[in-house]
Amino acid sequence: MKFKELRRYISRMNYRFISEVPESYDDYYVYGIGMRETEFPIKYAIDAAIAQGLDIDKVDREKTIYANALEIMLSETERDFEAEEEQ
Repeated sequence: MKFKELRRYISRMNYRFISEVPESYDDYYVYGIGMRETEFPIKYAIDAAIAQGLDIDKVDREKTIYANALEIMLSETERDFEAEEEQ
């Protein structure tokens, strides 16, 4: 699958929105998709801040916290599954 095919189904990634990812990545191949914790300004991770017990009315919303994010691994070349199985 190429990234341009996946783009329409996903709304967020390390870019704040998938629409911010340059179209130059559209023809890259998707190698994997997973969740990981990464840094976000509180203003973009309100739910995570509340879950961590922060009083969002009293904290600097520019401060960063760790929150779950979707990670997509891309490659310019297609995977060769047969070669990987031989290893």
